[in-house]
Amino acid sequence: RASRRASRRAGRRASRRATIVIVAAAPNAQQQVSRPVLGLLLLGAAVAVAPHFVRLFPGLSVFGAIAIGWGAMVQAGRWPPPGVLVKAALACTGFGVVFVTSRHPFAIEPMIGLLLVAYQLKLVETTRRRDGFVVAFMAYFVIATHFLFDQSLAMAAYALLAVILVTGALVGQTQSATVIRPRQLVAMALRMTLPAVPLAAVVFLLFPRVSPLWNVPIPSTARTGLAETLRPQDVAALSRNPEVAFRVEFEGIPPPVAERYWRSIVYYGFIDESWEVAPAIEVSLAERVDWHAGRERAPWAGAVLPQGDGYRYRVIMEPTDQRWLYALGSASSPRQDIGTTRDGRLVVRDPIVAKFGYAANSTLTVPGDLPDWMRSRSLQLPSGGNPRARQLAAQLRERAGNDAGFVAAAFDFYRRGGFVYTLTPAAIPGDDSIDGFLFGPRRGFCAHYAGSLVFLARAAGIPARLVGGYLGGEQNVLSNFVTVRQYDAHAWAELWLGERGWVRVDPTAVVAPERISRGVEAMGEGQLGVFSTPWGVRRMAGLAYVFGALDSLEHQWNEWVVGYDAEFQARLLSGWIGKGAWRTAGLLLVGAIAATLASYALVVISVNWWRQRRLRSPARGLERWGAGQGWPRRLDETLAAYAARLAHALPADAALIRAVAADCAQMLYVDPSPATRRRTLRLKLLRLRWTAGVPGLRNVLRRATS
Repeated sequence: RASRRASRRAGRRASRRATIVIVAAAPNAQQQVSRPVLGLLLLGAAVAVAPHFVRLFPGLSVFGAIAIGWGAMVQAGRWPPPGVLVKAALACTGFGVVFVTSRHPFAIEPMIGLLLVAYQLKLVETTRRRDGFVVAFMAYFVIATHFLFDQSLAMAAYALLAVILVTGALVGQTQSATVIRPRQLVAMALRMTLPAVPLAAVVFLLFPRVSPLWNVPIPSTARTGLAETLRPQDVAALSRNPEVAFRVEFEGIPPPVAERYWRSIVYYGFIDESWEVAPAIEVSLAERVDWHAGRERAPWAGAVLPQGDGYRYRVIMEPTDQRWLYALGSASSPRQDIGTTRDGRLVVRDPIVAKFGYAANSTLTVPGDLPDWMRSRSLQLPSGGNPRARQLAAQLRERAGNDAGFVAAAFDFYRRGGFVYTLTPAAIPGDDSIDGFLFGPRRGFCAHYAGSLVFLARAAGIPARLVGGYLGGEQNVLSNFVTVRQYDAHAWAELWLGERGWVRVDPTAVVAPERISRGVEAMGEGQLGVFSTPWGVRRMAGLAYVFGALDSLEHQWNEWVVGYDAEFQARLLSGWIGKGAWRTAGLLLVGAIAATLASYALVVISVNWWRQRRLRSPARGLERWGAGQGWPRRLDETLAAYAARLAHALPADAALIRAVAADCAQMLYVDPSPATRRRTLRLKLLRLRWTAGVPGLRNVLRRATS
């Protein structure tokens, strides 16, 4: 009795000592981030911040490489975590780089730069799980900021990859550090992320739309396209830019290339040898814009009447930070925030800071009157300058006799004057740019020809204006939409010809007719080698369909995801469930979410049942074989006990029975993943079944399972 009491006291003391050791060691063991998880966290951080370094802050790339490299060395155990002075120096360096390289210190870009610096500094000192959770959650914010600058399908796929890596690191911090593997973490994160896509699609489709994150104005971001001040060299510079300006999907057959004049902006003022939008005579907004919405109808709206069917289409344009839109000829739009100006253009109330979609209808119009203020703006010229051009205008006017004859005489002058259309025009020295072009080398771009014709017409007393926009566009080989790029920028003239009203007059058609009929591609292949390679690659027999499929996929993404705003949602749902049935839409949203979650539960239950069935099948095979040998398994008997009883009863196969039982226990309770173990188990069970069979086959099975 005394010895038993002593042994119990010794056991209790040993248990208390072990508990103290475990409690003392557990906090450090549980708080530390394992090396595989920290490595995956560093990889996710590098993927998350890389686009910002390329797009916004190239100077921060060195800082990011130092931070991530230091974190990798700490993760490898070669360097200690940085001290207070080192972290302070890194913080000052990072913040200094952000504010020095930012053009607007209080815009969104430097705020994102500060977030990147703080994120990487936190990454350097991450050794505990609490810090790892903070870094992972910060990574999600960093990934979301990419959509402020790029909402393409490629960026969405890249962000999904970054989310999977960060989610894997986040999951790894809740797992045991002894069995963790980065590949298993990524697979687990993939299984967690991809099933959420259908639920996200349902919520995205039916939940009431709000203004997305990327609609925040970013004034410091440079936009390409036409500006309010136009110089000929500006349009020539756009001819080297292959970025997409907008995409257009037509209802029916698109017009031919020669009729795709996309009007965007009208220039009236000729000041300091450049064309400007600024009007010479101020008029009220109601006089200039018809908003098609109730009381905001302009007084001139009834004078311009639609005639004919025209073209109906939908445009998805890239952000320009401007209010003007693109349309064929005079157009209107059913959107209430889009209006038509007095000169037939489309404008929107707020600047376009994100991809913007709108429907438009372009028709021929019955000419209205010409107000006095518009006539004055269309005849405005400087009091002096370009004397030779003024003299030429007087000669052409005297020779023609009327306005239409003047246009014909001007075209004849361009046709016979030895003018050359070039994508690389030389700068015209001096103040008299019109004289320098008409009587100099006579080599120019579309803006040179259109600007000179407008000047000649005004000098001859004919109201004229310069129109900037785009001409042509690339027809997709697989879908019914046209992609218009920046190098399709074009300028032409519009002249008021009495009863005919405003008439489009393009002198480029006289000098370079292939530019009008075939697009800028016809000029680029012969004059700019930089264009010949991409165009040639895109039009190869096999790659043309590949690029066409990619463009079509990008267009559908812009249409259904980026351009899916409140108006688009209302129009779509009204076609499904009727106009104004938001209660039905809410019930449909709840039902769709419930059905999606029920589908998830059913799939999870089915997968778990199938896995358990596959794992328990080898044990059942051993039971069936033992029952066939006359030794069935008892209900209260474990697998190990049953295998021991079988091995004792059948000593000839004892070693194989124990091996089968050990493999079954390993699959059931430790690691069910390796498929090789399952194949080996099947071979061992097959060998047990042929124990009393043919000796040759028995030897073959023994060698296969050895």
